Amino acid sequence: MSGTLTDHGRRVHVRPARHTAPAQVTALQDALRQCRQLGQVAALRGNGCSSNGLSLSEGAIVDCRAFRSIQLDADSGELLVGGGTPIGELIEWLARHGYSLPVLPSNPSATLAGVLSAGGIGQTSVRHGPIAASVQGLTVVTPDLGEVVIDLARQPEWRLIFGSFGALGAIIQVRLRVQPGPQQFRLQTSEYGGVPMDEAIARLRAGSPDYVLALYDPKRQLWRVEKGHAQNAAPGAVPVDAAGALVPDIHRHVQQKEAAFLQRREAVFAAAPAGQLVNIWADFFVPVEQAGAFDAALAPAARMPLMMPVINVGLVEDAAADKFMDFPLLPVGRRAAYVSFGLYAVVGLADAERVERWFDALRETCLALGGRQYLHGAFPPHEAFLRRQFGDAAIDGLCALRRRVDRAALLKGLPTGPQRMASGQQRSEPLAPIAQLEQAADDHIGGA
Repeated sequence: MSGTLTDHGRRVHVRPARHTAPAQVTALQDALRQCRQLGQVAALRGNGCSSNGLSLSEGAIVDCRAFRSIQLDADSGELLVGGGTPIGELIEWLARHGYSLPVLPSNPSATLAGVLSAGGIGQTSVRHGPIAASVQGLTVVTPDLGEVVIDLARQPEWRLIFGSFGALGAIIQVRLRVQPGPQQFRLQTSEYGGVPMDEAIARLRAGSPDYVLALYDPKRQLWRVEKGHAQNAAPGAVPVDAAGALVPDIHRHVQQKEAAFLQRREAVFAAAPAGQLVNIWADFFVPVEQAGAFDAALAPAARMPLMMPVINVGLVEDAAADKFMDFPLLPVGRRAAYVSFGLYAVVGLADAERVERWFDALRETCLALGGRQYLHGAFPPHEAFLRRQFGDAAIDGLCALRRRVDRAALLKGLPTGPQRMASGQQRSEPLAPIAQLEQAADDHIGGA
């Protein structure tokens, strides 16, 4: 394999010295051994859905998508899933075999290992926390220890792998606790505008939903909300809430919405010359009582040169926040309810730095209000920021574990310590006025 690669942000581009796709553990170990011999930094890559070049390296790209399998352990009743298995494939397997997971993210092409390396959050995290809460154990291939089988109950330090972006090794298999039956939900939709942020969040929380998908258009001050309550899928069971439409499988439902969004995004990129647009996005998790204060920082969205400028608003309630707290590198830093603001923008190169400066301001506001940023999007790629966000104890723990499994610092991942080989970054010439391209995409609110 060869050629120039980019990540989901489409702003960082590299031509790696080596690009390998091992299909067995021994081949993966050999690839890491060669990196050590050649002094190359290796980026472990699933589907490259992160930003900031975390899945890229000028040294070696190690594509782990061949570790793709799903099987049920009849003795333990747990699911053994290859780290390279796409989320969409996992959802379909669960549906066919009569099982489900409390939380699955929406991107169908993201691999399970990639999702866990980034954290793993979905629309049902409001009640159930991250997907990591369903993980019982992992099999990881590391540069120094080789293949390591981890029981998270007995080795809790390995919870730092969730949100580390491949810094500790390649996740080749995941042991998941599953539940019988599909996740049936009763969903209700509503639309309203001109509502203060605190009131809008109160409406989202009303009725204690188990599922929330809220889209806020800052230009029109329009909210479109879908909330749901879990139903017992057993025959003859009494619904928790009889109002609304019955959705037989909530994860399939969310995937369909995500697929529609991705199609509209691709339509925007197809309308522009190659290399002239980039994705810039971030999710900010703010304590729910600070939602109104964070709203002032969102006001410039209506004036920014953004395409698809919709804010995806989610919730994490108190009990779910308790589950997040088991994982030090995830975006919930205390046992309290949070509201998340996810901003996803397609931006012309001429405007990218301006938009990034605004995102920097949003980050500062979020941290000042006691929140955290979810690091799968744009964030400052240096250790000082990580320590500021997660605290010294978490980052010291991550660094100590990295030294155990990767003494030569071959693996990329969250930036701790000196960066031996940075990813290259290439930018094209400025784009024509963004208004010329805005008509290429459907309105996200109207099409969701």
